[in-house]
Amino acid sequence: MGSPGPRRDRSATLCGPPTDPSGARSSGRARTAGSAMKERIRIGQPITPEQFEQLSDEQLARLVPRAYREFFPGKDFCGDGFFYLHDGSAWSFFKGGLLDD
Repeated sequence: MGSPGPRRDRSATLCGPPTDPSGARSSGRARTAGSAMKERIRIGQPITPEQFEQLSDEQLARLVPRAYREFFPGKDFCGDGFFYLHDGSAWSFFKGGLLDD
């Protein structure tokens, strides 16, 4: 019986995120101290006026439930943090829901 041949490092052929020398998996994204502590904002979660100013139209649209997204006119047209739906009710980013509720 012969030798199976030269031994290769299998870690280089595995799929998945890269590992650091300690063996811990990395997401491949650079993180800063501020972003590591920042909590992810979810659909329907209220945001502050400061967060409203910092987020782009696309990011704000993702906070609106899908049923109401088509009515989101963009950040420039909801200066007070809310916008109107087809039925006259208003969706508020600061409340994270309809103003009527």
